Amino acid sequence: MATELIVLVLFIGVIALFISVNRNRAKRTSDLRNLQFVSSNDAAMNAAIQRAKETLPLFIAELSHPKPTQTNFSVKAMLPYGLGNSTEHIWLDGVTYDGTIFMGKLANEPILAKGMHLHDLITIKPDYVSDWMIVDKDRLLGGFTLHVLIKNMTDEEKKKYEVTSGYTIGEEAELP
Repeated sequence: MATELIVLVLFIGVIALFISVNRNRAKRTSDLRNLQFVSSNDAAMNAAIQRAKETLPLFIAELSHPKPTQTNFSVKAMLPYGLGNSTEHIWLDGVTYDGTIFMGKLANEPILAKGMHLHDLITIKPDYVSDWMIVDKDRLLGGFTLHVLIKNMTDEEKKKYEVTSGYTIGEEAELP
């Protein structure tokens, strides 16, 4: 009887472990579906990142003196992972800037960059900003990399994104 009880407890433990592993694998698979992989050689994306870097002083000026209609200030952080120069780009919300570093909360759960989690407060130097955005009324300002990704969406996907995000995206990135 005691042996049968031990076997039953071990069996239940194995089943619980199996369910937990599969649930984690399903979540990771779901997260990976939401992740946009872009080649480091993608010319349009690299141009968008360069444009965001060039116009970052405009973002900083608006962040320092926001208009009443401006409700969301975000920067996209380049977070290193693995060996080499691989980076995961994740938006930071609730951004502040002290003149040398940006501070904000991770707006997504990192998939590849380990040791950080959704809503973690992190700091980055301006050199590690790959994009910026401001929502002014219902318009997106900046969002250069978003424009690259949006151009690859169907009209239906773009409309769904705009409804979900709460702002409209013009044909080209707008500056403040």
